[in-house]
Amino acid sequence: KLEELGAFLVEIRHIASQRKIEVFAEKRDPSQRMDLDSCVQISRHLEFHLDHEDGMPGDYTLEVSSPGMSNPFKVMDQYLKHCGAVVEVLQTDGIKHMGMLEETNEERVVLRTFGDKKPNKKKHKHGPKKITPELPPENGPRVEIPFESIKSTVRIFQF
Repeated sequence: KLEELGAFLVEIRHIASQRKIEVFAEKRDPSQRMDLDSCVQISRHLEFHLDHEDGMPGDYTLEVSSPGMSNPFKVMDQYLKHCGAVVEVLQTDGIKHMGMLEETNEERVVLRTFGDKKPNKKKHKHGPKKITPELPPENGPRVEIPFESIKSTVRIFQF
């Protein structure tokens, strides 16, 4: 069903104490957002299959949504979708890099960073971080970061 909707699975959470299943999905096309209709279609498809599974409790809550704008990336498809966007990568050693996600593969990501020009970041009370400069310059320094040294990656939205 996800492929039919042009979407991919990001995460499934099972919260047994609440008898709840949370499913997070994103559209593959960066210009599209997970809309309510897509979430409803995925939910109905899953409900049909879950209701016919042996061992599935009769009473459960199923929630289907997008992972949210400020949540860290969980799967490779998110890196692929957001190539060309500004991201912030936190490495396991605490070093942060911000720049345009230029390329990614199974081993690493490549950022085109701001170099010495640090963007002006403002954290909003309700919402993602805001940065004021345009995308990093095309001649900004490139940084290659192996996946094993990435603690988290988040998309930085420009308003």
